[in-house]
Amino acid sequence: MDILYIIGTGSKWANNEIRYSLRSVAKFGKNVGRIFVCGANPGILSDEVIFVPCDDPYECAHKNIMHKIGHVIDNTDIGDEFLLSSDDHFFVRPVDFNTYPLYYKGAIPEIASKNETYCLSMVETRKLLEDAGLPIYMTNPHCDTHISRSVWQKTEALRVAAMELPHGGEVNCIIGNQMIADGIKPVLYSDVKVGEFSGIGNLKKMIGDSHCFSIYDSAIRCGVEEYLIQLFSTPCRYEYVAPIQPKQKHEPRRVEYKVRKGGAIITKTKYVYD
Repeated sequence: MDILYIIGTGSKWANNEIRYSLRSVAKFGKNVGRIFVCGANPGILSDEVIFVPCDDPYECAHKNIMHKIGHVIDNTDIGDEFLLSSDDHFFVRPVDFNTYPLYYKGAIPEIASKNETYCLSMVETRKLLEDAGLPIYMTNPHCDTHISRSVWQKTEALRVAAMELPHGGEVNCIIGNQMIADGIKPVLYSDVKVGEFSGIGNLKKMIGDSHCFSIYDSAIRCGVEEYLIQLFSTPCRYEYVAPIQPKQKHEPRRVEYKVRKGGAIITKTKYVYD
């Protein structure tokens, strides 16, 4: 199964998010196909990754994500079915990507819980789905989600309408609910997105039995890297590692110095390496 990462700009962690995410895929992933990364170049990718550069033409993050997925589908040979991932998804248990379920975390709310872009976008997406006669599952938990070329094409009218919404439609919910309408049975997921925590023990308790977790920026400030280093200390084939440069051999430098011998001062020479 191919995996597509959509990334933006402005990492608050020097792009370590995608570094550790890729390491988690390499360590715990089974039946991993090709890795695609679309967006701004994080500067840590090896030739094992297919990088697809793409700018963010919109101010709305949801619209940029939809734009980038379409860019990859239209301009690469990514598989007919693939998984959509994010740079802050970290797998902590073995996963077979060929049998990865379509997860959901409840129903899309009818009223926004906060006056924030994500919450407002979800309400707009629900209305869009209802008007189309589709289910209203939240098929966008903080783990990888399914995309297929056929469903992408089938939802073209919905996606066009979503791009006209004030806060952009949530593409995972558009694709996921069309897949459910087409007969795919979703699996309820215990969503884990970690913010502030106190110590590794507390973090492990928050993750619980989940196979994957995601993070807020506050988790970085709390030291999530310590836990990720414990799990993923070794670079993987998806990241570029600068070769060790051999020590340069320098020619010795000629140095003259004076010594007293008897009643005379003579000049001697020696060669030193800097």
